[in-house]
Amino acid sequence: MNLHPQLHKALLAGVERAPLGAGMGASEELDVLLAAAKGEHLLWQALAANDLWQRAGFTPPALARAAGAAPADPARCPRAAERVLQLILRGIHPELLDQWLALARAARVPLPHACIVPLLEMGMQKPALRHALAPLLGERGNWLAAQNPAWAERYGVSAVAGESVDTKWQLGSIEERGFALEAMRRADPAAALAALEGEWANEPPEHRVTLLPCLATALTLADEAFLERALDDKRKEVRAIAQNLLAGLPGAQLGARCAARLEALFTFGRAAGKLEVRLPDVCTKQMKRDGIGLQTHHGLGEKAGLLLDMVSCVPPAHWSGAWDLPPARVIALFSAHEFNFALLTGLARAAGRALRNTPGEAAFDWFLALIGAGGAGGVDLVASLLPDIELLPPALQESVLQRWLSDARQGREGYRQITHLIEHSAVRQARALSPALSRLALTQAQRQMLHDGASQYSARGFFSVLRLALDAGDCAYLDDNWPADGWEHWPHWRPALDEFKETMHFRHTMQGSFLENDA
Repeated sequence: MNLHPQLHKALLAGVERAPLGAGMGASEELDVLLAAAKGEHLLWQALAANDLWQRAGFTPPALARAAGAAPADPARCPRAAERVLQLILRGIHPELLDQWLALARAARVPLPHACIVPLLEMGMQKPALRHALAPLLGERGNWLAAQNPAWAERYGVSAVAGESVDTKWQLGSIEERGFALEAMRRADPAAALAALEGEWANEPPEHRVTLLPCLATALTLADEAFLERALDDKRKEVRAIAQNLLAGLPGAQLGARCAARLEALFTFGRAAGKLEVRLPDVCTKQMKRDGIGLQTHHGLGEKAGLLLDMVSCVPPAHWSGAWDLPPARVIALFSAHEFNFALLTGLARAAGRALRNTPGEAAFDWFLALIGAGGAGGVDLVASLLPDIELLPPALQESVLQRWLSDARQGREGYRQITHLIEHSAVRQARALSPALSRLALTQAQRQMLHDGASQYSARGFFSVLRLALDAGDCAYLDDNWPADGWEHWPHWRPALDEFKETMHFRHTMQGSFLENDA
């Protein structure tokens, strides 16, 4: 429940220190009803009234007559799954909300009606949550969101039934126009680009910042000419968006320009197997137009930063083709150079861009080669590539984790990296690891726990991540391979492992709740 500031202060400090006055309700109408409450009962009646008002859903007076009856959804959420969601919303394992939503999407069931309002409110300040909720709103949720102008704007829905994408593009709010442009890009990229070009000159700068990123949907070389013109926009944010889109566009001239600049600075001696690199002398106006040198890089000088920026704009496959070398050999060349930090960091960023824009065997090979290089040249490539690991197909994500988990030489630093890998490949995607990998991960965590003894720094953090990522379909394996009851360090570990097991069993219950048949 969202509390009025007066109510919130009264609950924290007491009514004597924070007296209640007028304006405590969710609306003027509710304030009139609360005015009749007196004395010590006022606080509790105000809380109850606000809770009921919010759970019922408030329809603005201007729309009340046009709203009509709420539609019914053809499918419904199982009652057991609804009860689990209500527990989550009440603060019992709130970290599992994303996983509940992912299970609901997989089961193709809408949000339970009683939970729509609080979830719509939660998503108001959380774009990622709004994105996760959108496919689960169902007919009832979309109807309800349309009745509140604030919800309608944030969730991109319309109070006008059957309103077309073209109407939203022409007459909607800037958020609605952004949703409409993305929908147009998915249906007909060329027509969507033409629509944006037609309105571009009349769009205020802040609207350009919102609309230009929509071209990332179905981005092709057909968009290059428009984006090249956007590189000369007066608004810095617009130029940065255009630079980022062009840098990740295969075959774009921006990447070719950066490759040509680097080829003038690189000398590859095939016979000696050595790469010589000369730093750029200056940052030209044309380089700045391409986004080179616009940001500083911690720990690097200005010219080394220019080198990093240029390498990040060139697809890694360019170097394999130019030097006829596999990815591992190119990485080794960059690692052996004195400017290895700039070269490898730029290469990792370029690999991430390639994975986002041209996912395929070549992009996967480069990504896996960089992950496998680990700390080559003293550069933490795993950390650089973490934001993009979720772009790999699930099977390749698991192969990366399998490699790291199977490495018997892993120490505390290795477990820190494994923890981050699992966070990005499973937790952030609200999915569970495979049963086989789950068992391997738990076994390795138990081994590290025995090794740590009372210090428990690395493995304890690992367990806190595993409780959100391990397979919860069959929890029997959670009882295997623990130290004997007489282990001297159990007092240090019991609280963390009790939380681990309790979360796993809650997830098991949550997963099974979607299998309930209410018929």
